Amino acid sequence: MRKSPVYFQAAEADFLIEGKGKWLYHIPMKFRHKLLSLMMIYITGIVFVTGLTVYGWTKTSEIQNSVALGTALQVKSREVQSLMKDIVFDLFAPKIYGQLRSLTYSPRSAVTLRQWQNAVFEYKKIFREFMEMNFFLNSEDEFIQDQYLTALTMNDQAMNMLTRMEEILVIMREEYRSAENPLQRNAEE
Repeated sequence: MRKSPVYFQAAEADFLIEGKGKWLYHIPMKFRHKLLSLMMIYITGIVFVTGLTVYGWTKTSEIQNSVALGTALQVKSREVQSLMKDIVFDLFAPKIYGQLRSLTYSPRSAVTLRQWQNAVFEYKKIFREFMEMNFFLNSEDEFIQDQYLTALTMNDQAMNMLTRMEEILVIMREEYRSAENPLQRNAEE
């Protein structure tokens, strides 16, 4: 048995009269209002999920960037160490190093010193870029802040030592070329 629209209006009127003390205001929801409400809920959900996705994507790209910079930093530090080893061998064991160099096709030590200086410069640049990442600068974690300050302190000490070593290597190279090995001086010129 179908109920007429008049019955529904009467039921609404009874509801409004009975609920006057309980509800301050009552508006019967029409289909259009229901549809708009559902669309707003749906759109709000989509915007929220999209916002979370963008936030997750930016965090993921920051992590990937830090991993890439960390890897590049390790590669550069190994390159600096390897070139430094070549320079030290060349200075303190030139005959043995000369034989090894001819076997491994290593560059001349003057070229190696310039390569080492370039590698140190690139290492400094990558280290500075790595340490200026927002994750480290904005972190509130005490452990990360402590590690950050420790890394800065150790890097400053290492860079001071590398600067002194570079000065010593340049002086030793000049003395070695001029005093003890005039043949190498002529070969490099």
